[in-house]
Amino acid sequence: MKIDIEKIANLSMLNLSEDEKNEFNIDLEEIISFAEEITKAESHNDTENINLNELKNIFREDIITNGSNREDLLKNAETNDGIYISVPKILGGN
Repeated sequence: MKIDIEKIANLSMLNLSEDEKNEFNIDLEEIISFAEEITKAESHNDTENINLNELKNIFREDIITNGSNREDLLKNAETNDGIYISVPKILGGN
């Protein structure tokens, strides 16, 4: 397989010496051959092998509630206007 290192270097805006081009060519050929090996590997549609390390979901179950009481939430805010929590302006000019 012929890889055009010069074209790749130009697209990447890299100035490579001849030694660097040779090194990159070798590296890219190894990467491509490895990728080709992976695509040739046998894969079965066995769902048993999908989770090989037997990890389980450790998150809590979502429970729907009616939410919190607004007054209780506003008590925890440093500043509020009775309806919303007030925070300092951080974007924009003045």
